[in-house]
Amino acid sequence: MSRRSSRSLAPIASPATGAAALFVIGATALASACTSETRSVFLGRETELPRFGAPDASTTDAGIDADAPVEKLLCVATECPAPFATCGSGHKCTTDLSSDLHNCGACGHECPEFRSLDVLPRCSAGKCRYECADTDHVDCNELVEDGCEVNVRRDPNNCGACGHACAPGVRCIEGNCGCPTGLTDCDGTCVDLQRDNWNCGTCGAMCPYWTEAGWDEPPPNMIYNCREGQCEKLECVAGYRDCDGELENGCETSIATDPANCGACGKKCADGQRCAVPLSGNAAPTCMCAAGLTFCDASMGPSCADLLNDIDNCGACDNECNYLANTAPNVVGQCNQGRCERKCVDGFADCDGDPSNGCEVNLMVDGSNCGACGHWCDTAAGQPCIKGSCLMIECGLDAGEPTK
Repeated sequence: MSRRSSRSLAPIASPATGAAALFVIGATALASACTSETRSVFLGRETELPRFGAPDASTTDAGIDADAPVEKLLCVATECPAPFATCGSGHKCTTDLSSDLHNCGACGHECPEFRSLDVLPRCSAGKCRYECADTDHVDCNELVEDGCEVNVRRDPNNCGACGHACAPGVRCIEGNCGCPTGLTDCDGTCVDLQRDNWNCGTCGAMCPYWTEAGWDEPPPNMIYNCREGQCEKLECVAGYRDCDGELENGCETSIATDPANCGACGKKCADGQRCAVPLSGNAAPTCMCAAGLTFCDASMGPSCADLLNDIDNCGACDNECNYLANTAPNVVGQCNQGRCERKCVDGFADCDGDPSNGCEVNLMVDGSNCGACGHWCDTAAGQPCIKGSCLMIECGLDAGEPTK
């Protein structure tokens, strides 16, 4: 009779109880006539061991199903897998050497800053690299000493990109050589001389106020503006239209608030909707708020709110829950059924039930609360908690090859 060797796993945590348990997987080959069924506990779940009986076409010579999936035996891992490391005090394996600016590639290796040169450091793949602080500045000469030395929005020799030079006498304006068709360069700014009140007809020609110019008083909700390169042109002020065609009463209709003329003359909103300029999105007047939402003309501007869940309009318009943020460590506000409540920042938990110290546990790294309150890793053996999971490794592999 052949024998199959027994093999044991190191103690691992049971998510259900938080206690360590020793699991032993072993089997002795049975005689071919034996058909009893054997079950065992494997990594916290019940599994069925192979039954040994008379071999058939679906089995190998050893009497085991050749197509059956092979369970991997997992053991407790204690060494930090790359790129994680333990730098300084605190929980084990919490430093990512591939991206940590203060521990880039190795503990204590800090990427220096060059803010005065419009350069920001970053750690990528364990190496210090540098990038320009904004899209306006570019490192055209590839010299670290002067950083991102070129402003490609204004430099005529590098306009929009390194090496792109403008024609002699042409300015670089907002990353383009000169101005687009229809616009004129007025002291470095592209303007429409046909409609610009500060540059009407020619650069620097500013339209006067009607009382200073001696013009007639404009009709209601109308103003003199620059049109077709001339200043003395009447038009409606923003948000108003002349919907009845009578000049005497000026621009009598508020297209920003009138639900019968919302955004344009004759554009009618559906029953129950309000006409307003929304807080976000299109700045034009819009028919707002579908059924089930409440129109809030709040301090931040008009919006359609779900009063049961809106953190800015919780239970009532303008009732914000953000005041709860930072009232305790790792706490933010939320709106739940129209009531402002505190909740934990993602990845943190209030495991001690004490609201005064907030969400005190980092579930991503705490070996005593790994992924959930009370879920223990084998901290006595040195098993770390990484990204909310107790580190395991396939039995027999080197420590540097963790099983995901």
